[in-house]
Amino acid sequence: MYLLKSYTFFSQFSPNFIIVSTSLRNHFLTSVNIKTELNEMRRVNVSSRTIRLKEAAITPFRPVNGPKLSAAYRQACLRFAREDLNWTEEQWASILFKDERKTCLNGADGRRRVYRRRGERYAQVCIEERLPFGGGSCMVWGFISMIEKNNVYFSNAPILNY
Repeated sequence: MYLLKSYTFFSQFSPNFIIVSTSLRNHFLTSVNIKTELNEMRRVNVSSRTIRLKEAAITPFRPVNGPKLSAAYRQACLRFAREDLNWTEEQWASILFKDERKTCLNGADGRRRVYRRRGERYAQVCIEERLPFGGGSCMVWGFISMIEKNNVYFSNAPILNY
C-alpha cells in the first residue's frame, strides 16, 4: 500500500500519521528503518521513498553529543542550579570555576543523523549519548574566578582512565 493524497496528513491512524509518530518515538530511525518497522509491527507496506518526514517539518541534523547521564544525576544538577540562582556577588567571588577536557584524536566520523523538528535540538531523545573510548588524546585544563584567571594548560602525557 502506498500513501495516497486522499489521506489528510495527520488523520489518526493514516499511514502518514503512523510514519511521523514512529519517527518521533525513535529520532534516530532512517526511512529504511521506519519502513521495516511499519512492515513488521503494523503490517503497513510502504516504500522507503514514500516516507517524507519533511512534510511534517522533521528534517535530519547531526545529533548533539553529550555524556551519558542518569536521570538522578540530571535532577541533582537541576536542584544545584536552582539553589544557586539567587547568590550574591560575594558568594560567587568565593567560587573557582575550572574545566578540563580530554580531547580524543580518534573520534567518530560524525556522519550519523537525527531526525527531529526545529526546536528539538536539546530534547533528550535527540541527543546521542556517548561512552568514553580509547585512542590518542590530549588533556586541556584551566580555571577562572572573579579575582583571577590562569593560562590554559595542555598535556600529552598518558591519562589514567578510572
